[in-house]
Amino acid sequence: QNTAPLLMSKMGVERVHLYQTDQLKQLASDLLAISQPGDVILLKASHGIHLEEVVQQLTSEQP
Repeated sequence: QNTAPLLMSKMGVERVHLYQTDQLKQLASDLLAISQPGDVILLKASHGIHLEEVVQQLTSEQP
């Protein structure tokens, strides 16, 4: 079940950002741009989405 419509109805459309599987680099870039030290980012998807690539980019940018 796609949870995006539920999230949008609860949080507002402007606060929910959707990315396709071919946009992983953009996702990592956007997360790095908006995150601050101490933030916790939860990424959840099936293994086939390859979010581990995003995690690798996020953690390699840490000081």
